[in-house]
Amino acid sequence: ENACNNIGTKRVYQKNSIITGIGENVSGIYFLNKGLSKSTIVGENGLEKVVFINKAPCFFNEGPFIGQLGTEMEIRALTDCTVTIINFNDIDTLLLSNKLYNHLFMRYLARKACAIVNQMTDVLTLNPTKRIFKVLMYLAQESSINNNKEIIIQFSQEELARICGLHRVTVARAFKNLKVLA
Repeated sequence: ENACNNIGTKRVYQKNSIITGIGENVSGIYFLNKGLSKSTIVGENGLEKVVFINKAPCFFNEGPFIGQLGTEMEIRALTDCTVTIINFNDIDTLLLSNKLYNHLFMRYLARKACAIVNQMTDVLTLNPTKRIFKVLMYLAQESSINNNKEIIIQFSQEELARICGLHRVTVARAFKNLKVLA
């Protein structure tokens, strides 16, 4: 039995539809009963970045739980999805009365904490060459997903430095190191 049925509002979203948009005011926490969705943000450069892939059963969009009114990410259905929106005032009742949902919520928060730690580790500890290599590998993977045979990168070392949070000279040195390694 789905305990969310007794507490929340169930909604069905078709593939590719937006479940919540960035900045949208929400009054509840979302529970993905069925389907697959992705959580994305838009970077300063205007590019969309996938932060999480949400696979049922799982919680997402916990903003109201911690006092946020607007959402920080866009959540889009990757498949047809069934979602239950649990009112902020009812989440305590659900989590205290149902061990499964409590476990799923804790797992979600742990997953989010791990993602934050990984991002901090990347920013604080990766040397510049590894950081640039990581960006280039991401571009290569995206290219292969789109069935492109070659990667054409049309941005300067200065733009790459901005993307990686590095100085232009550091990027030039890193490219020199990458050429030596290749």
